[in-house]
Amino acid sequence: MRALLRAFALAIILGATSQPSASAEVKAPNDGSVLPFPPTPSASVAGPTLQDSKHVRRIEPNRLPPNAPNILIVLLDDVGFGLPDTFGGGIATPTLTRLANEGISYNTFHTTSICSPTRAALLTGRNHQRVGSGTIAERALDFDGYTGVIPKEPLHKETDSRLST
Repeated sequence: MRALLRAFALAIILGATSQPSASAEVKAPNDGSVLPFPPTPSASVAGPTLQDSKHVRRIEPNRLPPNAPNILIVLLDDVGFGLPDTFGGGIATPTLTRLANEGISYNTFHTTSICSPTRAALLTGRNHQRVGSGTIAERALDFDGYTGVIPKEPLHKETDSRLST
């Protein structure tokens, strides 16, 4: 039993020493070309009591170039294009109409019957099942297309007609 414990402890020690160092990590460029942006570290210090703690508000760096466009994405759950008067429906939505008139509206967007897959399709520009969101996140399963996790590479890359490269 002791030999087994020693072997286990040795395996843990060797495993801990063989990990890559933090300095070996590859840094992402800080020019806005890689999303999401890395988190800004906190300068606050939590002490044992509130009086011993020091709060310093984080200052988020400006990571975008000065000519970066302002983009507003509006995604309304359980609302189709046939409801707001902005797109010919019967419900008065003056603010949405004003926003649509001042920018670009995409009204041939593929929506699904539930929120999480629609968001995944909007965020990626691909079919919701191709990006692992075939159902709402709370009902994710360990099957391709239903994991609830958007992969870095789309599922079934060879059959995804939207990939031109």
